[in-house]
Amino acid sequence: MDVFILVGSLGTFMIFLAVHVMWLRRISDRSVIPVVWLTYAGVGVAAHIFLGIMSRMSGMSIFSTMSLIGVSLVLSTLLVGNYFMGIFGIMESSIRMRVLSEVVLAGSRGVSRSMLLAKYNHTMIVDKRLARFIASGDIMERNGVYTSRKSFTFFLLPAMVLRFFWWAYGRTNIVYIK
Repeated sequence: MDVFILVGSLGTFMIFLAVHVMWLRRISDRSVIPVVWLTYAGVGVAAHIFLGIMSRMSGMSIFSTMSLIGVSLVLSTLLVGNYFMGIFGIMESSIRMRVLSEVVLAGSRGVSRSMLLAKYNHTMIVDKRLARFIASGDIMERNGVYTSRKSFTFFLLPAMVLRFFWWAYGRTNIVYIK
């Protein structure tokens, strides 16, 4: 059963990665986040249906098959989540990492401060982050005004944790969440 779990979770992730890379070139920047999760949902369902059929054909009981599918689904979801955070999390939103990447990619020719400032000005940074929130469905823009579409979003989890720590240490100037 362990081999089925390993093959199921890694296989699902590898199929997701291949399909996602093929589709990634054909989608606009605004729809990247939903496409990642829709791709995973489609690949995950298909791969785990196949995994269930194969495990039943090998003589596993229904309970073992369901357990296998459940564990494999959790592991493949964690793999895709880590991939997602690596691509759209730290590397994309951390200016420090992006600047370092630009300097390393420039090699011996180097990058001037003015070139970096042109690429990472406040307007571009805010526009990228707003586009990401709009694409995820967390906010919407109407007539130049941005409003929240959800009362809770996973993007607020770091702010909630920070708010808890501020509260735990007796601080009163909490500005992240009302």
